[in-house]
Amino acid sequence: MVNSSDERYQMVDQAICDAVFLFAKTKDPMTVTVAEICKKVGIVRSTFYNHYQDLPSLIQAVQQQSIDEIRDMLVHFRPKGNREICQQFYSSLCNYIADNGLLQQLLKWPEESSAFFEAVMEMFHEYVMQGTKTVLTERSAWAVSYSIGGAVGILHKWTRSSHPQEPDVIADMLTELFLKGPMAMLLEK
Repeated sequence: MVNSSDERYQMVDQAICDAVFLFAKTKDPMTVTVAEICKKVGIVRSTFYNHYQDLPSLIQAVQQQSIDEIRDMLVHFRPKGNREICQQFYSSLCNYIADNGLLQQLLKWPEESSAFFEAVMEMFHEYVMQGTKTVLTERSAWAVSYSIGGAVGILHKWTRSSHPQEPDVIADMLTELFLKGPMAMLLEK
């Protein structure tokens, strides 16, 4: 029986995930093979299979890791119409995307990543619900959906065009659009 709380197990697990992030910077992660990952990490196939059932389960775990890291960013983001707080969140998000090859691939081809984006949207909705401590009105729920969809659209365009603008330029745009649109609707009574 494998002890997943063992420090060595966790180190190998993270190395496997890191390999996917690394490969994703240069190729579609679904085309990476178990053999390539094993070679990159310096493990044998049986060690890989002690951690993951197959490549799709690894990709799913890495996607969940990305969602968890974005959720951690949100913990510090409590919008109150404050431009600096919004700017900080969007800047963190854009820099995270610029460094995360897997997330870039997912954003480039969102039609092939619908389960991932559904999970991200659910995470953002939960965040808004917890942050407001109230039930969203139908109008504010639409504003949240609009904000998420719009941000994903901008990030999609940015990643598909290989980041011609610096992350802070995109963060400025996302901040401005959020504060002038969805935030105004969220603050309405």
